[in-house]
Amino acid sequence: MKTSQSSFGNEVLLFTIENDHGVRIEVTNFGARIVNLFVLTETGRNNIVLGFDSIEDYKKETYYGATIGRVAGRIKNGQFSIGESRYQTSVNQLGNTLHGGNPGFDEKIWDYEVKETDESASIIFSTHSPDGENGFPGNLKVSVTYTLDNLNIWSVSYQATSDKDTIFNPTNHVYFNLTGHPSNPIDDHFLQIFSEEFARLMIFEPQRN
Repeated sequence: MKTSQSSFGNEVLLFTIENDHGVRIEVTNFGARIVNLFVLTETGRNNIVLGFDSIEDYKKETYYGATIGRVAGRIKNGQFSIGESRYQTSVNQLGNTLHGGNPGFDEKIWDYEVKETDESASIIFSTHSPDGENGFPGNLKVSVTYTLDNLNIWSVSYQATSDKDTIFNPTNHVYFNLTGHPSNPIDDHFLQIFSEEFARLMIFEPQRN
């Protein structure tokens, strides 16, 4: 395993992990985001995620490859309840709260830690979202860990603690193109998930008297 870091802009670093088989992942502490993921294919080593070459581009095209939070997706009207407490979050998209509001996790410069073994390496990004940020309750300490190992497995894990009851539903906003070139369509891509559980959308019709 090889790890390295380099400058990616003001206060921003680019971290590289490369395993013994030539698979390489590049991540940055700006938004704890994925920048590149190079894998070996029949045509050589290709990048299979969409990204940019500079922080300035990421500031113009938000969310690409970033860690999203506190809540991924939309909160209708920016309102939710926990117990008897009602909360109003900042709205930033058609009257709704999108991807945690502004600033979201994607705009933060995260702290970092690098861990290495003979068979894997991890970049652990961490940040703090203070109580009341964008209207969310609780001082939230959150970390996201990107790990690459010699089995060519890339994994992402999240951890968070809060001093108040709150909501937390992060994700990573990476875009994949397994052809290795962004100009190629992804119409032939298939996704297979090995999981014992999954989220099911259930729609209930209102009862009428």
